[in-house]
Amino acid sequence: MKINEEQLENLVLSWFAELGYITKNGLDIAPETPEAERTDYRQVILRDRLRTKLLEINPEIPNAAITSTKQPRISSSLARRHQGRVSKGRRDGWRFCKVV
Repeated sequence: MKINEEQLENLVLSWFAELGYITKNGLDIAPETPEAERTDYRQVILRDRLRTKLLEINPEIPNAAITSTKQPRISSSLARRHQGRVSKGRRDGWRFCKVV
């Protein structure tokens, strides 16, 4: 089965919704909007949301330990290694096996 990027995104968002997560349209939280949750599209981790949830599910960990963590980085070699696969999937559609 082949699906395009929009179909994949909608599928994954529906899975998160089924698990009880609240999803938002990316345009609503985009940089330079009133409800912006990032300053740049390259920020894939929404740090404020992540910190809030980490504090919520780990009340025994000191706030300072969570808020002082640094942004994780993906090595450029890892990104280059997978760039072709991502580009091909976005261009030709993503292949998935049927889950029974």
